[in-house]
Amino acid sequence: MRVRRFITQVLVAAAMVLGCAAFLGSKADPGGSRFFASIIGGLAGVVILHLAALAGSFWREVLVAHYHELKELDESDREAHEESVRREYRRLIRAEGGDVDA
Repeated sequence: MRVRRFITQVLVAAAMVLGCAAFLGSKADPGGSRFFASIIGGLAGVVILHLAALAGSFWREVLVAHYHELKELDESDREAHEESVRREYRRLIRAEGGDVDA
């Protein structure tokens, strides 16, 4: 779901860039006026900032998901260790001739 949203936003940003290029290609005069250049620069800056924000939020989500995955792994390792300690404790009690369930 997150990757799909990221891809959608990248496609929207790419469409914005193509729309700006088409607009400028059709409207810009051959000499190149400063007005259109400033519009292009502003739009390009907005698109670049938008893409940077998208990339940052995407990688933040990836890192958070990875952190939670590692946290779950640590919890499962802890549970496995506790279970092995219980088994060893029961084995020692049986070796001594004691009752494990007591």
